[in-house]
Amino acid sequence: GNNLTANDVKATLKGYDNNPTTAFHLNSSAPVSFDRAKDASLLVLLADDMFGPVTVTQYDAKGRQVSMLEVATPYSSVALAPKATRVEVKGNADIYELIQR
Repeated sequence: GNNLTANDVKATLKGYDNNPTTAFHLNSSAPVSFDRAKDASLLVLLADDMFGPVTVTQYDAKGRQVSMLEVATPYSSVALAPKATRVEVKGNADIYELIQR
């Protein structure tokens, strides 16, 4: 597993279904977090209806922040920090896919 944490896990799974026609609404008061996939070096974010920037924060195994980046475009690629083990995505947007490569 991905060890997904979200207020509505069932709806959030639409961001992981490899179907760019389904989406979930990301709410700034309820971030989504997940484990970094083994061997992944990039997070691809496919969003729409962005109501301000979306923040991608990465944490190491001890819970320390190792990277934070604001994403302001609907299609973005974020490099995953070598020490990152957990990723959190926060903001107001409709997220179609969160893909780790």
